[in-house]
Amino acid sequence: MKKVFVCCPMYKRLPGEIEKTVTKMKKLAEAYMGEELELLDGTASRLNQAQTENGAICNNYAQLLMNVLLLQKADVFIFVSNAFEFKYYGAEEGIASVYFKDKPIYYVNPKDVMNDYEEPKRIPWLTSCLV
Repeated sequence: MKKVFVCCPMYKRLPGEIEKTVTKMKKLAEAYMGEELELLDGTASRLNQAQTENGAICNNYAQLLMNVLLLQKADVFIFVSNAFEFKYYGAEEGIASVYFKDKPIYYVNPKDVMNDYEEPKRIPWLTSCLV
């Protein structure tokens, strides 16, 4: 059975919200691949050892290292797109895109998998300059 690495933003999100997002992302990866996949959850190691602050999850470098070790075992990767919008997110995606180019990498829109996603506020004068 192939293994899928799922990673989603965690900063200032509750564990229940994170688990729902991971479940949705795994189902999407299975639909893309057309087969059942074993989950390598990039958030599980963090949830088990996370420090909580007002109910939110705080990440640290040791947990990032654990995820890098999980990356080596994966056959398929799925990430939330627009990583630049989320604090403390995107390192695993960067590593996978550079070192594992021969394996499938999928990106999902945060609106599709995160119930608590809020669009970033745009600066009106900047967006009018870009149009």
